[in-house]
Amino acid sequence: MSIRWSIRIRSLSELDDARAAGFDRVQLTVDAVMAWDDAGFQAERNRLLATGVSFEVFEAPLPRNVQVTEQGFNTYLWTEYLNTAVRRISELGCRTLVWGDGRARLLPVEGDISTSKEHFYQFMFILCGIAEQFGITVCLEPLGPRRTNFLNSLDEMDACIALIGKHNLSMMFSPRDLVELHADLTELSKYRQKIAHIHVENPEVPETSSPPRASDRYDYLAFFKALGIIDYAGVISLPAGSRKDTLAYCRQLWASAEADV
Repeated sequence: MSIRWSIRIRSLSELDDARAAGFDRVQLTVDAVMAWDDAGFQAERNRLLATGVSFEVFEAPLPRNVQVTEQGFNTYLWTEYLNTAVRRISELGCRTLVWGDGRARLLPVEGDISTSKEHFYQFMFILCGIAEQFGITVCLEPLGPRRTNFLNSLDEMDACIALIGKHNLSMMFSPRDLVELHADLTELSKYRQKIAHIHVENPEVPETSSPPRASDRYDYLAFFKALGIIDYAGVISLPAGSRKDTLAYCRQLWASAEADV
């Protein structure tokens, strides 16, 4: 099973720290590549590629304050944004684009929610269509009710993927998600063909994405064994702030899990 380890970073200023911690892959937000005009981006692209760091995975196709399900959401404006953004991340080597921003898909608490859902499905179809042109897989993350009120289970996410009907749409999750969703690790085999990315976060800190530690009470080894059982082979991203010992701990767990599967 081929596992590639990555670290989520919040800005390019964290790139050197990521490399110092032993990571040769980083997971950056899409808006980080939208700070320049085309000429400025090309210069930055050349600099970033020269570092030897892989930008295989990006996250958050839209800025965090943008809500697709909000009345007045400008589909045309954000489609134009995505056309540029997805092209740019592809030029940096992106192959997977993950989206775990629960606010972006919040449904209204009163009134008809069917229109809001339809807007989200339509936008995901557009996003996947753009990503498809560049060979990029899009991954949605099922989230607990603490973070959103839409797509709150693995089954709901599976149904969403089927409804949108794009071959490059998959799902991702983390231990934090599984705990919040009260999902059992044995359920993963049902979705093995649709799992394309993994985050590993400490579920004991539900309010934020926190690096896993050996002192945590969560059974990370069981989680990694479950991934081994479904033959997961891809990128596993660790939270921002992960250090050398975080990476070493997770690699050790993966090796132990692999030996037992």
